[in-house]
Amino acid sequence: MDKSRNVVYYCKDCKRQISSKTALYGLGRCKTCSNKSRIGISKISINKLALRKLYKTSTLKELANLFKCSQTAVKLKLEQFKIPLRKQKLLKSIKRLKRSLKRFWDKHECPKGKDSIHWKGGLPKCISCGERVANPYATHCLLCSRKLQFKIPENNPNWKGGISKLPYSFNFTVQLKQEIRERDSFICQCCGLNENAHIKNNKKINLCIHHIDYDKENNKKKNLISLCINCHTKTNGDRDYWFTYFTYLMENV
Repeated sequence: MDKSRNVVYYCKDCKRQISSKTALYGLGRCKTCSNKSRIGISKISINKLALRKLYKTSTLKELANLFKCSQTAVKLKLEQFKIPLRKQKLLKSIKRLKRSLKRFWDKHECPKGKDSIHWKGGLPKCISCGERVANPYATHCLLCSRKLQFKIPENNPNWKGGISKLPYSFNFTVQLKQEIRERDSFICQCCGLNENAHIKNNKKINLCIHHIDYDKENNKKKNLISLCINCHTKTNGDRDYWFTYFTYLMENV
C-alpha cells in the first residue's frame, strides 16, 4: 500500500480538500482560488519598469509564486505592458545563423541566366516550327509532335497495326456510305422505310449499309445496299436467302 494515497491535501488559500496531483504537481490551490489569482494579476498595482526589472532577474515561475497566480496570468500582464517574452537560446542561435547566411549570400550572390557558369544555351527549339520547347530533352513541341503522330500513324505509341476498324476495312468510309444512301434515294430497299422516319424512330440513327455477300472487305458499290435497323438484323439469319434476294434486286435496278 502506498502511503501517499492515505495523505489528505488542502488548498493554500481556502483550506478545501484537493487532489494529490494538484497539490504535488500544480500550484497547490483549488480551481476557484487559482481562477481568482489569475484574474487578480490584472488588478496588481505594479509599475512597468519594476516588472521589467523583476522579469530580467527572475523566471515566470518565480513571478507566479511571488504574485500568487499562474504563469499564464504573468504572461498576460507582460503582454499588457508590451514587454517581450524571453525566447529559448536555441531559437536565438538559429535566427543568428539565418541572418549570417543571408548576409553571406547577399555579398556572394551567384549570377543567373546567361551570366551563370552552368548556362547551356537555355531550352532547345522545335525542329519544325522553331518555338521554345518546355522539355529540355524534346526535339518537337507538343503541337508538332501531335501532328506527326496523326500524319504517320506508325509513330503513335498506341499503334497496333491498324486493327481499330476490324472486321471492316479502311475503304468502308462515311463518304461511301452516304453515296450508297443517295443512290438508294434514302429508302430501305427491303421494307421501303424513309430515312427521316427511321431517324425519328431509332434515336437519330441513319440507314444501315449492308454487305450483300457478307464479306466486310468487299466494298464495291454493287455489293452494298441500304437497309433499316430491323431489316438489317433479319439478314443475320438465313443468309443464303438474303444473298439471292439482294443480288436479284441489284441486278434488276
